[in-house]
Order: sequence, then structure tokens, then C-alpha cells
Amino acid sequence: MDKKITCFSFLILSLALFSSCLTMDLEISINRDNSGTARLVYSLSTLAMDINRIDSEKTVLNIPLTREDFESAALLAGGILINDYEMTDDGSRYNINSLVSFDSIESLGTFTGIEFLLEETGNNKLLTIRSTDASLVKEISEQTLDIIRESFPDDFISLIITIPGEIIRVAGATFSGSDVSFKISVEDFLRTRETIQLTVEYR
Repeated sequence: MDKKITCFSFLILSLALFSSCLTMDLEISINRDNSGTARLVYSLSTLAMDINRIDSEKTVLNIPLTREDFESAALLAGGILINDYEMTDDGSRYNINSLVSFDSIESLGTFTGIEFLLEETGNNKLLTIRSTDASLVKEISEQTLDIIRESFPDDFISLIITIPGEIIRVAGATFSGSDVSFKISVEDFLRTRETIQLTVEYR
């Protein structure tokens, strides 16, 4: 599985090629030593999952979905422990709920395909989170966006990060206490032609 295609790239492929959609929640808790835990909760149409299973040598959906995918991604990333994994099928969508531990935020980035960069800035730390490079995002027609808006009004991408310290400033997201939150609808994400970037400075 090519880990250079990110979670967000998968979303584009899934929507553009299969008229299917993804709801994704990612809750991350970071410790002082930059280790932590992440709960991944997402659902996708059975059509998208079934197409992905047709030919394992030509995988279409390039994020970990099955237990085997999770184990392979963890092995590739290193420093990832799968604490819990469950996948259910309600007939129209597959629902995946997993809890993983990570040794470093960078390992989590390799595992999920989302870029996490943690830097020291004097006495503070600066955490940067980036989605896929905008050049990888396929153009989506207005007609397709209209279909997505009408068919999947409640689908979204959500990210919550619990920061181990006092938050100094946040860009591209909101925060309350030690929790930084970002949420975007699928439609708005697809209308965005630039790389999405969030930054959090804390001490």
C-alpha cells in the first residue's frame, strides 16, 4: 500500500470515482514526551470498500481500513501499537473504530498519511499539521459537488488534538482549554484547492 497517498487523497478518489463518501474523526492526545494515543473513527460506503478488495495489487483506497491494513501500516511506520480495532457493516457503510498508541507524533503521521511536524521554538513547541499537497487534489466539477452536497450533507472530516501544555496561539483551527479542534465538511474540503495547514504553539 503506497503510504505517500494520504487520507485526504483517499477522500478525493473515493468521492470522484465511486460517488461514495467518508466521515472521519481523529482524536489525538499528545504527552510531554511526544508519545500519545489516537482514536480513529471513520465510515465509508460498502461500494468503496468492495472495489478496494477486488485486486489487492491495485489498491484504490490508500488508508488502513481492515485489521490487516492497520497492522501493515503500523509495521511500516514503526512506533505504533494497535490497542483496539473493530469494523462493523450496517449494510450500506463500513464503520471502523480503532485506538492506537504512538511513540512520536511523526510516527503517527506516517501511519495516518497526515503530515505532523513538531519543532522547538525557544521555550515553546510548534506543531504543524498539513493535509495532502494541493497538486495531488483532482479537480471536482460543480455538478459533482452538488451531488455530494445533496446526498451527503452530514459527512465531514474532524480532528481534535489534546495538547500537553499551555496553548499560546493556534492558526487554522479553534481551541478550548487544551483541546484544538478542526472540522470541515466534505463539500468544503473538495472546494479547497490549497493545502490545508494547522499550527499550534504551546509551552
